[in-house]
Amino acid sequence: MTTQIAGPVQGNKALFLVRYKLLKAAIAVASPSTTGFVLFNGRHFTFNPQQWSKYEVDLHHFLSIKDSDFHVVCNEIATRPGFIDYETALSILAAMLYRKPIVLTHTPSFSTTVDYFTRELITANVSRMQLLALPTFSSREIKDLLDALPKRIDYQLNAHQQALIASKLKEHFRDLLQPVTTPRIYRQARIVRRIAPRLA
Repeated sequence: MTTQIAGPVQGNKALFLVRYKLLKAAIAVASPSTTGFVLFNGRHFTFNPQQWSKYEVDLHHFLSIKDSDFHVVCNEIATRPGFIDYETALSILAAMLYRKPIVLTHTPSFSTTVDYFTRELITANVSRMQLLALPTFSSREIKDLLDALPKRIDYQLNAHQQALIASKLKEHFRDLLQPVTTPRIYRQARIVRRIAPRLA
């Protein structure tokens, strides 16, 4: 089985604990690929920003959702349990679009950066997601729980909702390419035009 972990980075001490337990349960974790937080300019990252761009990391993350067996959201923030920021919410929308089972470690509590459409669509579908406190389970328990997940989940998205999600994904990657300042970015701009249909 293959998955990836989404979740707010700052203050999320459980994220890499969950990653470790998933790997120990013989579940491949496509993202994040690092074994711990990287401190850079006073902030924590789940990748080395001196080696990879945010665009490259997010592209890998979102494409991995489409190819995964299920999607894990680790939203165990000590100061605000269940916290979901916009990028985490976008990850959830992508998993819904691809009909992936979604595992939440805590009931969502949304950041003010999450727009009304996204917040309401996720909230309406929380009953179709699995609420599992993964940090508290052993790797064996996690394996048994995740083995029992269905292969696909119908989130009953209508055509309009699907189109809006696809538009948000494309907008996210367009935003990551701004401003266009280097030849490398120009190359990435050509890539995102080829990749965007695959994300929809």
